[in-house]
Amino acid sequence: MLSFHNPPLVNSILLFACPLLALPADLSEDFRFATSNGLFPSPDGTCGGENAYTCIGTTYGPCCSSYNFCGNLTSHCLASHGCQPKFGTCTNPSPTITPSLDGLCGAMTSTTCSGGPWEGACCSSYGFCGFNSTFCLLSQGCQPAFGKCTQISPFGTCGGNTNYVCTDSAYGPCCSEAGYCGSTPAYCGLRCQGQAGLCLAPSEDGTCGWERGYTCLGSQYGKCCSGSGWCGETKAHCSVKAGCQEG
Repeated sequence: MLSFHNPPLVNSILLFACPLLALPADLSEDFRFATSNGLFPSPDGTCGGENAYTCIGTTYGPCCSSYNFCGNLTSHCLASHGCQPKFGTCTNPSPTITPSLDGLCGAMTSTTCSGGPWEGACCSSYGFCGFNSTFCLLSQGCQPAFGKCTQISPFGTCGGNTNYVCTDSAYGPCCSEAGYCGSTPAYCGLRCQGQAGLCLAPSEDGTCGWERGYTCLGSQYGKCCSGSGWCGETKAHCSVKAGCQEG
């Protein structure tokens, strides 16, 4: 009777001709899904360490904890908890910003001048809430993330929905109702925007001028401000030659 058994030499040839048939399934999967950085997605939820698996592209979570396990909890993902960025995604939490109660503000205290008793105030470069140019001007280091900030008007516009102010502006220190910087009564007097520049109030005692903060317009003492700072309507008050102060 004839025998159809393969001789030993033929068996050896068949074994070495098909080596891929003997590869473990998990190894072939790793090679198929290797990530762009050369790391293999974790097949079992472990990461880093000796196997150097990455959590990216797995169903276990994108972050690799300090204990070499994939997940998506803060214990896995926060850099402050030891998350390993080489083997997955890590995050840093954003601090909770609360309204300032004591006038302190900024990143050190995680407090803002907005939304509390200091609403409308600016956070200075030193971390204090306030309302004048020392606190509010961006050029002085005002912190826009923690309150209102302003900048000196570059084009002569001011107030309204802009953050432009007329303080120290080349166009004049007062912001008119229409939103323009200037230094005449039309800019500095009635309906002047005090949050965007200087304003002169109608004189309450007959005095006037920038030092007093009063204008004669709208007062009962006369419409002209003399060189010596008094309201009236005589030639001594209203004559430019006599030193009448515009505004």
